[in-house]
Amino acid sequence: MNVQIDIPDELVEAIAARVVELTGNPKASPLMTVSEAADYLRCQPKRIYDLTSQRRIDFVKDGSRTLVRREALDRYLSESCSR
Repeated sequence: MNVQIDIPDELVEAIAARVVELTGNPKASPLMTVSEAADYLRCQPKRIYDLTSQRRIDFVKDGSRTLVRREALDRYLSESCSR
């Protein structure tokens, strides 16, 4: 028995957008701005600056911009959760 369901393109697009929102963008850069890193950790940008100045997370300077590697944030989270 074959069943065919017609799903409107708008619904498919809405579902795809929600999946990306929940799982993260697979094409996202491994580097985040301080604001993006703060959103990722659900904290204020000042907390990210504190963590970088304390050398608790790795970061990269690009001119005046501070960029944080997503893997450094993941490592920080796993280390702080295991304590």
